[in-house]
Amino acid sequence: MNIKKLISCGIAGLSVNACVLASMSGALMNANAAIASSADWDYTVSGDYAIISNYKGSSTTVTVPATINGYTVKEIADDFLNNNDTVTTVNVSAGIEKIGNNFCNDADKLRTIRIKNGVKSIGDSFCQSAEKLVNVYLPYTLESIGSFGFYGCDMDSNTADTASFSKIYVYDSNGTARLSSSAEASCLKINSIGYATLWQTDWEDQSGNLILGQYLYRMNTLNSASGFNSSTGALNLTNVNGRCIQYIGQGAISGKTNIKSVNLNAVLKIGAEAFANCSNLAKITQASAVNAIGKDAFINTAWYKNQINSSTKFIKVGQVLYKYNSTSTSCNLSTDSTIMYVSENAFDGSKIKTIDFGNVNQLTGADYDMPNLTSVKKYGTAVTVNDAFLYNNIEALAGTPYVKSMVDAKVKQIITDCGLTYGASADLTTLAYKLDAIKKLRQYTVNNWTYDFTNGNQIVEGSILYNSGVCASFALAYAYLLEKCGVNSQIVHGQGHTWNLVEYYKGYWAHVDITTAVCAKDTTSNPLTSERFMMTDEQRYIDDDDDYIYWEYSDTPNMRSYGIVDTVNHRTPKYPFGDVNGSGAITTADITELKNYLLGKTTFTTAQLLRSDIYLDGRVDVFDMTLLKRYFLNQ
Repeated sequence: MNIKKLISCGIAGLSVNACVLASMSGALMNANAAIASSADWDYTVSGDYAIISNYKGSSTTVTVPATINGYTVKEIADDFLNNNDTVTTVNVSAGIEKIGNNFCNDADKLRTIRIKNGVKSIGDSFCQSAEKLVNVYLPYTLESIGSFGFYGCDMDSNTADTASFSKIYVYDSNGTARLSSSAEASCLKINSIGYATLWQTDWEDQSGNLILGQYLYRMNTLNSASGFNSSTGALNLTNVNGRCIQYIGQGAISGKTNIKSVNLNAVLKIGAEAFANCSNLAKITQASAVNAIGKDAFINTAWYKNQINSSTKFIKVGQVLYKYNSTSTSCNLSTDSTIMYVSENAFDGSKIKTIDFGNVNQLTGADYDMPNLTSVKKYGTAVTVNDAFLYNNIEALAGTPYVKSMVDAKVKQIITDCGLTYGASADLTTLAYKLDAIKKLRQYTVNNWTYDFTNGNQIVEGSILYNSGVCASFALAYAYLLEKCGVNSQIVHGQGHTWNLVEYYKGYWAHVDITTAVCAKDTTSNPLTSERFMMTDEQRYIDDDDDYIYWEYSDTPNMRSYGIVDTVNHRTPKYPFGDVNGSGAITTADITELKNYLLGKTTFTTAQLLRSDIYLDGRVDVFDMTLLKRYFLNQ
């Protein structure tokens, strides 16, 4: 059974090296959205608009339409022209608002891409490794580009083509294309460019200052045109090549030892390591507008060294708490109402047990290191799971004792409501109990969880506390539920997806995919017909409908935080449930074999008994025979 063709909900990716989960086009996550087709396109419909998901034509020039079969096109899904080796030109019509991941990733012959006004966001790996890309036209409406967008473009050294991706054009509000360096193009709204998005391109290697709209990607040259006064060492970001900078990219100004002071003026966001190693930077002025600061933005500057050596508890830049400079175990931000945001490394190394966030509503990054945090308040009132503050910042506070206590309380409630035993030992629970737990908790996820890219979608907390997430959150949460009621489970990922291995009998493991169950609303618990349920390695391989599949046994930080086991030496059965006689396939001969056992004419090995228990209740009886017969009747 090809699950990919049965559901349109999609699955989030998990990076092998960094457990970074890639986002997918939100509308494709709608399990009820049917895939429709026209001559050149596959698309899905969400409400009153369409999401283009696939180009089926053979033309070298592709124009993504603004409408299709009467529906307005608002989105382009992930993997649109991923690995395409035909298309040379892509035009995205005006009015489309969102482009997913891997849009033209590794498109070998792509030379020109024009995105008309309307698009606000572009996903990860947009045109990564499109080595012949020369012409790029972006819309002035664009606000964000994901990581690795143009990484590795124009790197084809085995061609006589000397053209290069060295310029970026922008459509102005009238739809006229201009160079991004021209004043007319300064209206570009972009405020976020992901990691390595323009690395290994000729544009990124240019001298001078690289700017998109008001986003300073990199400051290569310090001179009067870039707002730098060489005699005083002052950098004024109100006039950098004619632009008033509002957003500073990751590492954009790092290592500039000539800078002694900086006027941030209109700057709103400062990327990670933006001023790192500007060793002589001792003064920051006009910073009142700053509302986001990335990790280590001012590391190894004179300003930071002076601040860290002072008695000041709250080291601030604008509205952001950059560093909590105290050994106290209690932090009360309500004493300073000007602090409205917290940078992601603000509490690193602290021993904080209690925090009152006061006027702060948004933590501007994740990866906080607060292993002792047991109390979270807002103006003296304890934050609960129902508060918007916790929901909006769950990824930043995930894994702290405070949040973990909420997760454990909810887990205990779920396990109890399912009629299972919270805190049971996997070594002591019986086969029947384990199978019951595997079924009941899977049923709970189907009844309560929704596939959605809301906050916490990649961690245990998202699914447990807020009943939503993507494949990684589902797998982690399901594993934790199982662990807490006496069933060993393991997180597995491969081919851009995450699922579980569950140990239903000592040494016997099977694959369970919660994501497909949730998206398909599969309320059954029959390994013969249910969506990716109690599968062998071989079944999981075949079901993926691909030339190959790999999986790795992950040990993510979230797993370690919640004590989920990582048992690499698993063993799934050689033969699947229902293959009673061990022929390698489920046939009518298995009915005869099972009948003979029930009549006492033959005996079964432990392995035979396990795979004959199709009803999954810890015994082999007439109920298993009924399910096996029904399986063939429905073929």
